[in-house]
Amino acid sequence: MNTARYFKGSLLFAEKLSAYLTDTTRGAVYDSLMGVLHEQICEDKFGAYTPPLVKPGHDNYPATGKATTSLDVHPNPFGNSTTVQWQLTENAHAHVAITDVLGREVSVVFDGMCNTGLYTADVHATELPVGVYYCRLTAMGKLLTRQIIIIR
Repeated sequence: MNTARYFKGSLLFAEKLSAYLTDTTRGAVYDSLMGVLHEQICEDKFGAYTPPLVKPGHDNYPATGKATTSLDVHPNPFGNSTTVQWQLTENAHAHVAITDVLGREVSVVFDGMCNTGLYTADVHATELPVGVYYCRLTAMGKLLTRQIIIIR
């Protein structure tokens, strides 16, 4: 596959599509397309896809090494069920949801008050089609998102 042509065509598609999306869904679509493009470029260039590593100082792990609010999904990719784990550093209302690539909420995992600490919840995705989704944690004025993939 000609990666440059694929990349250019996908970006043109994303630009045209973005005119119809709200600010909320535009970011999710962009993240999804960039993930697919990165995967394709790596496959073309190196023969196998290896996802980029998350380094300290990235996302919710500051360079100090001191953990803040966190969100993790494992196993990922998954078949019918996975576990969502989140940690809060103060008492707060938490909303954990699964959204599709357009930002539409397809499932609410948890919605309620949480004390400081670590929480887990099982997600059963037997009724969702195979594909890319996002797990979103909204708490303490922060939004954390993790891409999840359902395979069968």
